[in-house]
This record gives sequence, C-alpha cells and structure tokens, in this order.
Amino acid sequence: MFILKTLAIVVLRFKQWIAVHLPFLIPKRRGGIHHMVLSVVLIALALMVRFSIAPVNAGLQYVVFFPAVTLAAVVGGFKPGLLATISGAFFATYFFTPPYHSISMEVLQRAFGGNMVFLMDGLVVSISIEAMHRYRMQLAQELKKSVDVNSVLEESTLRLKNILDNQFAYVVLLDTHGVILEVNKSLLDWSRYRREDVINQYFYDLPCWSYNKTVQAQLLAAIDAALQGKTLRYDVAVKIGDDFVVIDFQISPIRNKEGRIVGLLPVAVDISLRIKAEEALKKSRAQLKTFVSQAPIAIAMFDRNMNYLETSGRWLHDFGRGYANLNGLNHYQVYPDLPEKWKQVHQQCLSGAMLKNDEDLWIQADGSKCWLRWAVMPWIDENDAIGGLIMSAEDITGRKQNEAHLAEQAWQLQETDRRKDEFLAMLAHELRNPLAPISNAVEILKLTDLQPAQIARCTDIIKRQVKHLARLVDDLLDVSRISRGLVELKKESLEVRDFILPAVETCQPLIDTRRHTFSLALPPDPVWVEGDRIRLAQIVSNLINNAAKYTEEGGHIGLSVEASSSEVCIHVSDNGSGIDPADLSCLFDLFYQADCNIDRAQGGLGIGLSLVHNLVAKHGGNVQAFSAGRGQGSEFVVRLPRLILSTPTSPITAAPAAPSPNKLCILVVDDNRDVTESLAFLLENDGHQVLTAYDGIFALETAQIKRPDIILMDIGLPGMDGYAVVQALRQNHELERSMLIALTGYGQPDDRKKSIASGFDEHLVKPVDIEKLRKLLASYQTTSFHESS
Repeated sequence: MFILKTLAIVVLRFKQWIAVHLPFLIPKRRGGIHHMVLSVVLIALALMVRFSIAPVNAGLQYVVFFPAVTLAAVVGGFKPGLLATISGAFFATYFFTPPYHSISMEVLQRAFGGNMVFLMDGLVVSISIEAMHRYRMQLAQELKKSVDVNSVLEESTLRLKNILDNQFAYVVLLDTHGVILEVNKSLLDWSRYRREDVINQYFYDLPCWSYNKTVQAQLLAAIDAALQGKTLRYDVAVKIGDDFVVIDFQISPIRNKEGRIVGLLPVAVDISLRIKAEEALKKSRAQLKTFVSQAPIAIAMFDRNMNYLETSGRWLHDFGRGYANLNGLNHYQVYPDLPEKWKQVHQQCLSGAMLKNDEDLWIQADGSKCWLRWAVMPWIDENDAIGGLIMSAEDITGRKQNEAHLAEQAWQLQETDRRKDEFLAMLAHELRNPLAPISNAVEILKLTDLQPAQIARCTDIIKRQVKHLARLVDDLLDVSRISRGLVELKKESLEVRDFILPAVETCQPLIDTRRHTFSLALPPDPVWVEGDRIRLAQIVSNLINNAAKYTEEGGHIGLSVEASSSEVCIHVSDNGSGIDPADLSCLFDLFYQADCNIDRAQGGLGIGLSLVHNLVAKHGGNVQAFSAGRGQGSEFVVRLPRLILSTPTSPITAAPAAPSPNKLCILVVDDNRDVTESLAFLLENDGHQVLTAYDGIFALETAQIKRPDIILMDIGLPGMDGYAVVQALRQNHELERSMLIALTGYGQPDDRKKSIASGFDEHLVKPVDIEKLRKLLASYQTTSFHESS
C-alpha cells in the first residue's frame, strides 16, 4: 500500500509539472483516447521491464503489470485502468504461460487462476481510484459552494454594518478577548475617532477609558461579567477629546444559535444631551417603521395592545387574510382563531423576552398544517419602556413537505436496495438448487455397470432440473419485459376452460407429489373472457403452484369460477400456512416474500405473484389476496372483465404434426463444445447423420461442401457470427433446400425478428426443447425447402 501511495504521489506531481510546462499533452477529460493510449504504453513498458529482469519461466509477470494498471487508473481513470488490466492479463497469458506465444485452451486453463486474481485486483484498483477521483472532484465542488457561502456571509456582514451604521446609539462589536471588530458610524462621529485607529484595538485601551484607572477597571469588570453571560448597564463619565461626557453604557454577550457566547456588544448613549437623544429615538422609531414596511421578509410592528403599526408587503401577502392595509387593526381580531400559545408568546415578549422558533407547527382553523419560522422581540419607546412588539415570520410549509418527501424517497431507496440484496441471495440459492442434482446425476452417469433404470432416473433428474432452470429464466425475462412495457398480449375470445384446464394439467404433477386433494368447480354454462390464452393459463398455474407449495402435504386446494353480468371471478383457495395480515399489502410487490426463513423450503424468487398482478392488470382486471392469518389458509381472487358473445364460438386447436421418418444430414454449430457434442449425440441417437463445427468460418466451409439438410447454428460465434454465416449461406443456391435454425440464448422478441430477417427459418432458445426440435425436423420436406415455401 505504501508503494502504491508513493507511485500515486509521483504520478500526480508529474501530471502537475506537465500541466504547467506542456499543457497541450493534458487531455480535456479523463478516460479519453490519450489515456487509453497511455495505458497501452504503460503495459508495454511493464512488459519490457519484465523481459529485462528475469527469464520467461520465472513468473513475476503480474508484479510488473500491476503498477502499470495502477498508474493507468491514477492518470486516466476507470477505463484506462480496465484496458491496462485486460492487456496485462493477455500479455501474461501469451508470453509467460507455457506453451509460450500461444492462446490455446490449454494455455487459457493454466493461466485462468492467475488471470482471474489479476483481473479482479485490477478492477478493484481501477474502481477504487476512480471513486477517489470523483470524491476529490465532489470535495472541490463543495469547496466552491463554501466559497459562495463566504460571499453570502460577506454580504450579510456588509448589511449588518449598514444596519449598525444606521443606529443612533454608539455600538461596538467585540470578540471574546475585548478586541474591537466593528464600530458604527455614530460612535466614530461622536468620539471623533478614525475607524482604522480603533479596529483590532483593545476596547478598554481607548483613550476614553484609559484616562482613569478606576473607569478602566470598572469596564474590565463589566467585560468579565458579560463573558459569563450577564448584561451590565451603568452610567459612566468618559473623556472625548478635552471634554467629559456622561453616557448610558451597556455591555451584553452575543450568542450563536447553540447558545455559546461568541462576542460582546457594548452600546452607549450620550445622556448629557437627553433631549437630542429623545429626538434621535423618535427618528429611529420612524426609521424602524420604514424598515418594517420595506423589509423583504414578513415582518410586522405592534403596539402593546397588539394593534398593527406597520407591516411589510410580504406580511400582507402571507398573513394579511385579504386585507389591503392592516395598520390600526387589532391582531387578535384579524386572527380570532389564534392559538393560545401565540398569545402567551406575545405576553412574554411584552415583558422583555426575545423568542424565536425555527420550525413551529401551526394547526389552522380548517385543520390544515402550517410550518412557521418566526421571531418576536420587543421594541423600546422614547420613555425607555417597551412600546410593543416586532414580529417576523416565514411560511416554511413547502420546505418541510419537501423534506418529508425526500425522507420518504430515501426510505424507499433503502427498501429497494434491501429487496435487491435479498433477491440476489434468493437467486443464487434457487440457481444452486437445480445445479446440485444435475451435478450429482452427471457423476452417477460416469459410473460403470449402471442399470437402465438408474440411467433413466439420472436423465429424468437432469431433465426436470433443466426445465426448472428454464422456468426461472423465463420468469425473470417476463418480469423484465412487463416492467418495460414490452409484453404484447395476443387476445382472443376464450371460454374459461380454455386456459384453466391446461393450467390445472400443468400443476397436477406438483399437486400429486405433495399428495394434495384438488377440487375444481366450473360454471355449467360457457363463460367467456377476452385475453391471451398463454398468459391467462400462466396466471392460474402460478396461483395453483403457490397454493401447492405453501400447503402442508395432504392439504386441500380448490379452484372455482363465478360469473356476474360484468366480470368473471376465479378463486384459488387452500388450507395451508396462511398469510400474516401485515404482509397482504406487499404481497404483490416484486421480489417480496412473506416468509424468508433460511430453510427456503418453498423456494422461489418472489416474482410469481408480481407477474400475476401485472398480467391481470394488463387484462383490465385485478387480483386480491385474503387470509385470516398464519395457519388459516389463504384465498386469491382474480377478477376479469366478462365477454358477452352473441354467437358462442369454440376454440380451434391445431393437431400436432406427425413426426417424419426422414433421416437427415444435420450440421450443428456452436463454440461451446459441450452443447455441440451433446446435441449431436441426441440427434445421432435419433438416426440422423450429424456434422459439427465450432466457429463460423469452418461451419460455412462444411456447409458448402456437405450441403446438409438442417443447420442448427449459434449466433454468437467466434471469427464470423451466425448472422454473417447465414447471409453467406443464402447466397449459395446449392443450399436453398437447407433449413437454417438459430439456436441461441437470446430469446427477446427483437432477437427473433433479427434472426428471421437475417435469413434463419426458425429461432430456438437454449436450452432447446428437444421435442419441439424433433417436430421441426419431422416437418422438413426432402423436396426443395425454400422453393416450396
């Protein structure tokens, strides 16, 4: 770690030097072409260093490549770091893994462990360094914001100075050591001091105090008392030039919002000119009213009887209750519904208190909630008595609502993230479950002297678990397509038996395995709905499967259908484990599972009921769950719009095509040798002649020479992909009668359209349904396939 930090510092200093002396070499953004080229250069240099320090067979290749990856990530970010990681892994495999200078399967297998560790380390380093870079950029942005805040603070300080300068009294702002931070203009004019002579000087060392040790000692005692939180006021004679003036002096602490004393505020009034002081006070009151009326915030001035003296325009807008002018009106008459607590606040402030609240909830007469930030303080009249109140208020309801909304969104994000983690854990569990019996069955099949019954049992296990894996993948794809609005329903007029009976037939093996009794009650007369036959059967089978899984063995499951004039109700009930009432509201949420015990006895990903809910909604219906609680069983009710037919029709079911006895020449193409060889074995066992190829170029050559009847081809092939191969094959007139079938893991509707458009005749999704493949082969006609189509 020390070496990495040292390298990072060296790179940073070098980058700063280049930015100053060679700025044209610095790219405008991280991860650009300059950095990608630099990452390749670094790996090449590391390769040269490796060749120079040790023989090829000495190892150590990752030791020199790892610093190169780190430097690439520090300089360019994630993408250059990732490119350097991949390049390093390639060079380590090609140059230093025997047999050398080769990328064969043997070399890849030998280098697999080291490459995986190197790739993971490189990925972690690249991501970590990129995260550190972004965090640094974020800090820079926050620093910029703090600079903006300082600007606002400077403006606020300037406004404060302007306010102080407009005060009639002599005001000084001290720090906690008694050093002068600010003085107002009145004091400078009165004392004939210059501002630059008093700022940053000790207040008690000014000539007006230091002329007399007793006066100075009295001031020092007052400062000490103020630092302890007290406010002292006394009359004292001070020397101004050659004259002595008696002033009314007061010193009080200044507190921040946490209540900590951060400064002192001495205030003085020249009482030797009482009349002039009274006139100045009257003038100041008028200025205060002007300030209130012109203030940009909601502020109002009241006399002792709470009659309005002056209001700002903002106060009239927010709290004027429609009045064009509140002056002379009584506040309690304007607000007859004013809560009692406000009247208590007014009385406390009329007694000399200064109160405020940054977040106060006010329940209005109509029951609506209003959040206020307010401050109330008394104002002093010419007789040095409390003449009334000054009240400021701000409606912060919108801000509080936004805060509540943000808090709710944060909770929802946390809940979504938690469910995502649970889903990933469940998905890993559900994928391992079928893989375990498949692995066991494969190991059993390796044994010799197996009885036919044992072999059949193993193949049945593999077949069942592969189908289970396929169902998991199909469910996940269904959820993805529905969430993105990509599911298109093929609606038709259906009698309820058209989709209920196939669904029951699909679930019957699970019902029999768990020894449940099953009852089915259908209306005696045909009941019709409009919908997608397959999707409606999926809805019913999901509900029956859930009932079978969550009911103890030997339980009872019931399915009944009721019809009204406007809707059809499908009831699926059981006497199983039941549902906690607290879970009912979330039961149809994606990935939600009411019972997430570690035993995972029932399995599943928590997506079945979400699929049911979404598919029912797309049919214009709704689904509800009912349960009296744990151990009380449950019932699911699906409601669909009823379709009234003037002339009932019967569904037409196509008869299955009879398999053809033709023995065909089939070319199987897939870069996965296990897929190719296993499928070739099955087809050969059916009596067909099978050819194999593992890449696109060899497949094209084989097809042109052998001219097979059927070509089963993967799309993602090395060298030449399946789309390119099929387009080339279609240019060969000798292969016009060949049926081209895409065999791929891509099964989205767009994937099917693309494969057909490129020239494939059919599109099958892995793992292939062998019975469906056999029907396709049986449908092949030995007379020119494309000429007859």
